[in-house]
Amino acid sequence: MIPQFQISTETGAADKKCGEASLRLLAQAGFTCVDYSPAMNGYQAFKGLYTFSDSDFKSFFVREKERAQNAGIQIGQIHAPYNPPPDTLTGEELAFFVRAVKRAIYACHLLGSPYVVIHPVIFPDWQEAPGHSYEMNAQLLKAYAEIAEQYQVHLAVENMPGLGVPYSDSADLLELLRTVSSPCLAVCLDTGHAHMSMPEGKTVADMARELGSAVKVLHVHDNDATFDQHRCPYMGTIDWQAFMTALKEMRYAGTLSLETGFADVLPASLQLPAYRFLYETASDLCSLL
Repeated sequence: MIPQFQISTETGAADKKCGEASLRLLAQAGFTCVDYSPAMNGYQAFKGLYTFSDSDFKSFFVREKERAQNAGIQIGQIHAPYNPPPDTLTGEELAFFVRAVKRAIYACHLLGSPYVVIHPVIFPDWQEAPGHSYEMNAQLLKAYAEIAEQYQVHLAVENMPGLGVPYSDSADLLELLRTVSSPCLAVCLDTGHAHMSMPEGKTVADMARELGSAVKVLHVHDNDATFDQHRCPYMGTIDWQAFMTALKEMRYAGTLSLETGFADVLPASLQLPAYRFLYETASDLCSLL
């Protein structure tokens, strides 16, 4: 079966279970492209990867790029650190987090990846004062976009999970892109998040069409619309035929990048067959076109 899209996957489970061999394992499973996970999974406040000196930080990601090249793997996208709930952070912790996101954008450049996925920050007062979340996210994204333009990478803003949550729908995302107005901005459409967020009668495919050409990056996974389960496609209730048809109509030209938890609980000995299964599943999605 020949995929119509380049098929990609997050590297988290393979990284955790197989260490330095993870990218070679993913290449052996069939992948030629990955969503590089350590830039997100390596985040800890005041320790770990984002406390490295500038020279050590650069050296780490230069070596990671070489590891990918040696495995025959392209890093198609990375994920910036996922934002902790702002109401649980001190001012110092929030400042450290923002600096970490900026350093992740630099890491994207060092890895030779075109896209870094950014989560909007959902502030605790989003229901009482939604304008606060929109204003603060525009400010943050403008600051991140300046760094991205400097390093010639793109920021893909991810849709959030939950009906009514800020940035869970296409209107919020497109308005954020218009407000910030940077050529480096795009959308990462997360199918699982979208499925959880749709009002009755609306589908993930509908959201994809609404976002249209703004979608440059995907997080592909499934759920039963009740919570963020990160299941393999076909193991939830998303209409995959409709979604793949929408991608074709949109002339989507990016990678089909999986973000499942399928391999997370499996031992190192089962990582290769697990990722082979994921690759074949994504190939089957492509056959729906």
